[in-house]
Amino acid sequence: MTVFDEAERDVNTPIRLYIDDDEELIALRSDVPVHVMDAPLFAEHLTEWIVDHEVLPIYLGGVPAERGADEVPSIEGIGVGDGQARLDEAAVAPPDSGGMISGPPGALLSEAAAEGVDAVGLMVGTDPRFPDPQGAHALIKQGINPVAGAGIETERLLEQAEEIMERRKELAKQMRQADRHESSQVSRTGMYQ
Repeated sequence: MTVFDEAERDVNTPIRLYIDDDEELIALRSDVPVHVMDAPLFAEHLTEWIVDHEVLPIYLGGVPAERGADEVPSIEGIGVGDGQARLDEAAVAPPDSGGMISGPPGALLSEAAAEGVDAVGLMVGTDPRFPDPQGAHALIKQGINPVAGAGIETERLLEQAEEIMERRKELAKQMRQADRHESSQVSRTGMYQ
């Protein structure tokens, strides 16, 4: 498969890396979910790349939680190898209770542990069905910036939070209406899928 954006004739692979040389950060973007059966092979290949390029991976995950629309959540972190010390230095709290991480982040952390690769896993309380600007802000400010020694700004994200929350309400309404109308549909992909 390939993906494209509106008003563009270009195509992109559905999974790609973006590099910010100034911050010395690399972000993986996936426009498609990695199937749970493909996650181990995906984790194996990505971990090989991580080892070859000597980077510290920070894997992100959302823990289902309910909170107010304006409430900024706290984050929790787990680590593999030196990732645990990095979390301590960054003052990222450990999880309140035990749990399980499934899908690609779980496979990636498991592969890191099996291969002795330093890694960090950050978790934020969020509603996994919707975009969460406050959750993204918390992950960046409380986790990624201190763990990676980065200075990623989140002002634009916070400025767009109100618009994102309005779209979230619209999406929830559409989902409720879709439940009432069981029929085949064609739709365009949106920014938050």
